[in-house]
Amino acid sequence: MKRSHALATSLVVAALAFAATVGNASAETVEVHKAGGLYGGYEFLVASSGLTLYTFSKDKGSMTKKTREKCQKIKGCTENWPPLIVTEAPTAGAGVNPALLGTVTLRNGSQQVTYAGRPLYTNLGEEPFEVYYFGTKEFRGHWDGLMPSGGLIT
Repeated sequence: MKRSHALATSLVVAALAFAATVGNASAETVEVHKAGGLYGGYEFLVASSGLTLYTFSKDKGSMTKKTREKCQKIKGCTENWPPLIVTEAPTAGAGVNPALLGTVTLRNGSQQVTYAGRPLYTNLGEEPFEVYYFGTKEFRGHWDGLMPSGGLIT
């Protein structure tokens, strides 16, 4: 009986440790960096996870009161195109201009990463470093990649 109790206690402790590790993952700083030449010779921005970063044309290039949270207001948009959210300031990887990297506060208080004033999103259907959705028209707008200069890849 003592042995099974000790085993059960060990399993509970291990599960709690795993849950604490997973819970802290959202507190990590997201690093934005460039990946070289994988799309027609372009260099494009990816999150530290390797997921390609996109910008939404309906955001009109920057987040002002008038254009704020366009994707968040369209049903199903953030489920397919999750915004890149951080709890700490994002850091710029090699080749990324730190002066172009920032955040914008969403209505729910979350911090969405921006580059050259454009809010950044990932695509739920992609694996790291895939670029299948450059120029995709969806949710009444276009989803474009970003070069390290801040220019669009359509």
